[in-house]
Amino acid sequence: MSWITCFGRHWNRQLTDWWSSEVLVADINRRRVDLSEQAGVYVLHDAALTPVYVGQAGRGQPGLGNRLRQHCSDQLWGAWHYYSWFGIHPMTVDQAVDRSDRVWQADKVTLLDETEAILIYFLAPRMNRKAGTFENAVEYQQWFHDGMGQFSPFPVYERLKEIETRMDRLEAASRDATTRAEPDTEAEIPGTSGQPQDDA
Repeated sequence: MSWITCFGRHWNRQLTDWWSSEVLVADINRRRVDLSEQAGVYVLHDAALTPVYVGQAGRGQPGLGNRLRQHCSDQLWGAWHYYSWFGIHPMTVDQAVDRSDRVWQADKVTLLDETEAILIYFLAPRMNRKAGTFENAVEYQQWFHDGMGQFSPFPVYERLKEIETRMDRLEAASRDATTRAEPDTEAEIPGTSGQPQDDA
């Protein structure tokens, strides 16, 4: 029996509605499916899809959605652009997260295969030609619409970083200009070079 039931890869942070109670929202045939209460593991990626952080959520309450939201305001908030996740709770026929008690049992082969698959999906090693596989796990695509970007704090962060970079450049240019304008205190004073002059 598989212990991974669903997953999403490289979801876009900027297309996530972080202000909503429904954070982890999938698109199934243009139907919104809220997966925020899923328990599982996740990874944060930078703009180049390089993993920068790995975590877990859902041992109790809340689930993956709330944990990911926390990273929008903690020390990692400026370090990631995308996120991937793997859920362990089954989905009901109505596409709701079933958080009822469950005994997770997986044979050794399934456990090894799915652990390998998670590492391949997270790390994307260039020498691995074959993608990992999950038994009966469903991959979900991210829900978004044209106006979703307005909910994301990330454009604000990028604008602040741009302003910070420009301020640093202006400060460096100001220092250089001040250095060039300062007189050289060690330069010779006119009339004092050469042979000593006789007293009048």
